[in-house]
Amino acid sequence: MNMKNHTTSPTLLVVSISLGALLTACMKPQDQQSAEQTPQPQITEDISLSEESQATNTPTENSTQTEENAEQTEETAEQTPEEAPSETISEDTQQTPEETPPAESTSDPEESSAETVDNPQYLSWAKFGVGTRIVLENTTETDGATQKATLTQTLTEVNPESLTYQLNINTTFNGQDMEMPGIEQTVPAKIPAGTPTRPAQVPGVKIIEEKKESLTIGQKTYKTRVTKFEIQGSDENNPFTSTATLWESDDVPGSTVRMETVTNIGGMSTKTILALKQVDTK
Repeated sequence: MNMKNHTTSPTLLVVSISLGALLTACMKPQDQQSAEQTPQPQITEDISLSEESQATNTPTENSTQTEENAEQTEETAEQTPEEAPSETISEDTQQTPEETPPAESTSDPEESSAETVDNPQYLSWAKFGVGTRIVLENTTETDGATQKATLTQTLTEVNPESLTYQLNINTTFNGQDMEMPGIEQTVPAKIPAGTPTRPAQVPGVKIIEEKKESLTIGQKTYKTRVTKFEIQGSDENNPFTSTATLWESDDVPGSTVRMETVTNIGGMSTKTILALKQVDTK
């Protein structure tokens, strides 16, 4: 529902503050090392043998020793390739151990930037039972013309994530009454951190005065927080200045008890009074 058809836009901007906003190693090759370490074949001569025995046996012994040394060399060569990988793996394991990759952070910058906080409007309504109803009257005067609207809010559902109330508006303008279709409004339990919920948190708002005051509605007196503030902005490129006084109470669903606003725009002055008329709690 667009209330612009029934009241001035700047006034609604300030009223909406009350009902809405207020309201992210290298290694050397092992076969080379083995080759360097392999003993060279040597022929050991027995000096106790006679020169004749040496002359007779030396060729045979030398040949036998040469063959034995050759066999040893081959065995060493055969063993070297087998041992080398084992040593290489061992060294590589010691020098280049497998590293467990660091655990990835599960924090998401977007999630951090999307941090939520309790919604004061939800808290204000949720402590009452389904069927709770409030009635507010909005009176707007512009250049001698008076427009009235009755806003009835009835709580229809409450759960941990959100609550719902039905909004019914009846208007009177130039002696004619008009009833708007009921609208269901959902109020989330959480809102993004930084969302304005108080007049001082709204961009462009200047606080003039803050105090406490008792206000009587019908037969009940409410202890209220009173905030007087000024807001400047533009409506369809027309600059305006609004001065408002807001009365709030924790004993009223939605917290708004009264709000008076005077708006000047384009040389025209508009006065709006939003007043609590009735509270039926469950």
